[in-house]
Amino acid sequence: YDYKTLEDVSALQASLDSVLANEVNAVTNPTQKEMLEATATTLQTKIDAIERAIAKYAEFLDFKAEYDETQISLENTSAKQEDIRLFEGTVSEIGDNSLQSSFISANLAPMKLELLKFDVNLYVERAEATLLRSDYDLAMSKVSLLPYGPERTPYQTRLAEVLNSIPVAEATMYVEKFEETLLKTDYTIALNKVNALPTSVGKSDLIDRIQLAYLQVMRADFDIMKANPNNQDAVVSVFTYEFINKITSTTPEIVSAEAELRAEWDVWSDAFHIAKLEQRMGYILNNGFN
Repeated sequence: YDYKTLEDVSALQASLDSVLANEVNAVTNPTQKEMLEATATTLQTKIDAIERAIAKYAEFLDFKAEYDETQISLENTSAKQEDIRLFEGTVSEIGDNSLQSSFISANLAPMKLELLKFDVNLYVERAEATLLRSDYDLAMSKVSLLPYGPERTPYQTRLAEVLNSIPVAEATMYVEKFEETLLKTDYTIALNKVNALPTSVGKSDLIDRIQLAYLQVMRADFDIMKANPNNQDAVVSVFTYEFINKITSTTPEIVSAEAELRAEWDVWSDAFHIAKLEQRMGYILNNGFN
């Protein structure tokens, strides 16, 4: 319709020029002539606005063709969205009540809708890529600007899939944080997020990742405990509890790592308790049962 638009504008301009040359100039009454010239000036302003909108839309079509072909990265979309808003603003200069003709309804309304749909699609794509709730909310607010029905439904369907994926993405983010920090506070947060997910293969995989990282925490605690004999009494029972309650995976990698650490723990724990028993027996031999 952009070519038809150009033809319509040319026809409007030619008609206006003809009226000015053949009719307005022929009017001899100064007041009437001034009113007609003012009307002509207003019409010329509207035609100029239409021509600017068409030029901007041509730029948009070039950009859209480039986007469709190369899929511009999300990092570049913010500037392009600003361009689209400028195009929309230029189109809006014409106004819905200007030049009441088939030109407005047949050309500018579809033009504005296509610009809006392109803008909406960029926000939906960002939400699909980041799976952040903030990006989802922003995309939903953009989709709400579209008319109800077939123009809006495809974007709502895509965002529904995004919404279903957000809890998994958020849980994964917390698991990754725990894997990085190996802090027990991050362990608790990650585990709560994952436990809240519905049963799935993805949930099982995240639980395995949490338990594998927790084995690293236990390994570090074990090494610290061995290096600090004065604190060993308080830690032994806690460490045994960790084995019983925290590591439940049946994944071979985790089972193997847990078995290796448990074997080391059993050897050290037996030696620890024997040493404590010998210490107690020595005290009794030296001091009696007092």
